[in-house]
Amino acid sequence: LGAGHDEILKLALESFPAPKRSVGIVEVGHLNEKRKFAGNPVYDDLAVVFKDFVTANVSGILNEWWTLVHNAATGQTGYATTYKKTATVEFYDPMGDIRSGASWECIGVWPSSFDPGDADMSGEDMIRVNVTLTIDKALPLA
Repeated sequence: LGAGHDEILKLALESFPAPKRSVGIVEVGHLNEKRKFAGNPVYDDLAVVFKDFVTANVSGILNEWWTLVHNAATGQTGYATTYKKTATVEFYDPMGDIRSGASWECIGVWPSSFDPGDADMSGEDMIRVNVTLTIDKALPLA
């Protein structure tokens, strides 16, 4: 993404979940019973909502990222090394300090769905852009 775009997205962020993870279960037969072992880890997608400020063109920034994943004009899907990013999820306390143990580094982040929102000319609400971010893994930060 372009210079300064990460700051704009940080300011436009309205809501996001903490990364959720689970481990698949592998069952193996043992005599007349079954034993269970840890399988592959699974990281849930993140449903993120951004506020689209007219002056910051948040929707345009997210669409630019989306185009790196799939360019509708050319029909081409991009390279993962180009569209996958690393992101930090930080939770703050009431004093504005980062909460210890509540931050995550998400690796292999990319938009797998992009909904630019609905315009409502009768209200004062901002347009909300809904993006599903798919991640490869999330590491808790100290």
